[in-house]
This record gives sequence, structure tokens and C-alpha cells, in this order.
Amino acid sequence: MHFKSQPYRGENPSSAAVSGPRDIDAKTKRKASTILRSLDNRRREKDLSKADLARLLDKHPASVRRLFSGVSNPELFTLIQLADALDADIRLVPRRARQDYRQI
Repeated sequence: MHFKSQPYRGENPSSAAVSGPRDIDAKTKRKASTILRSLDNRRREKDLSKADLARLLDKHPASVRRLFSGVSNPELFTLIQLADALDADIRLVPRRARQDYRQI
């Protein structure tokens, strides 16, 4: 019998079942929480409920609630769609530029 090999998805096969937010260090979790909090604040500014946002994204409302609860680890594409629905951008700011900005 011959089995077709599955593509490697960047995860340790032995730990695939336990991947996710539990495997991520506290500093990374805080940064992710900051991003999600910013997106949630933007949602409130736009006067959208989580259910409204779910409809805009064509997602189930429970998945949007999970996203904002910090329990899930959203894909980059999901974050981009979320930002687009909220008329916002996700940007990478070099730390040096961020430090210079704080000094002003």
C-alpha cells in the first residue's frame, strides 16, 4: 500500500494537536492582545456589533466572538479581512521608528 505524503505545514507533527495560543510566550500573547484590542476598539468606533462584523466578513458570529476573546489564533488573512471591514490598515512599524515617535 502506498500513501501520498502530506505537505509540511511548518509544525512539528508530534505537537500538531497542541499547537495554538498555549504554545506561545507571554510577550507574544500581549502583543497579539494589543492588536485585537485595537481592532475591537475600531469596531466600536464604527458602531458595529460583533454579529454585524461577522456578517460583513461572511463568518459565523461565534468565530468572530472567539477571535476577540483571544482564545483563537487568527490567520493573517483573517486579520487583513477584519481590518478591511473596519476601514483600517495593519502596519508594521520598525521599533526604531516607534522609539523616535515616542520621543516627540
